[in-house]
Amino acid sequence: MARPSYPTLSSRALNRATLARQLLLERASGLDPVSALEQIGGVQAQEPASPFLALWTRLADFDPRTLRAAFERREVVKATLMRITLHAVSATDYRALLPALLPMFRASGAFRRGTPRPEGVAELAADERLRHALGHAAQLDVHARFSATSVVERVEQVYRQLLAPDAA
Repeated sequence: MARPSYPTLSSRALNRATLARQLLLERASGLDPVSALEQIGGVQAQEPASPFLALWTRLADFDPRTLRAAFERREVVKATLMRITLHAVSATDYRALLPALLPMFRASGAFRRGTPRPEGVAELAADERLRHALGHAAQLDVHARFSATSVVERVEQVYRQLLAPDAA
């Protein structure tokens, strides 16, 4: 079977495609801040104004009040993410990224150094881990192997480990 042939992109074409994907070629219309952040994968938020400026440069009809409201409704969170720096991302993306990033944060000592984290980050992580654990447990015949008490005890143990600042 012949391999499909794809055109080779020039450096300029690759550059333009990257800029377009990041909403930097032209300001997009009709996107709300949460959707824009999900499309571009978040923006740096080291300084308080940074996410506002980043979205203003990308969205033609950007109103800073809509981003502020999204932060207040917790649809957007500012959290330590890529390169252990602050980023603004949608809460949905954050929930997806957090379980993958927690081991790196722990290994780097970011938790012990007091790296800023959004309110409830440990609970979010525990919720994700718990959802995963319960999904896995549902695949097993839990009632045949464990008493309800031992399952609850194990869930509480995992939850305490996630909330412990020096958990390994």
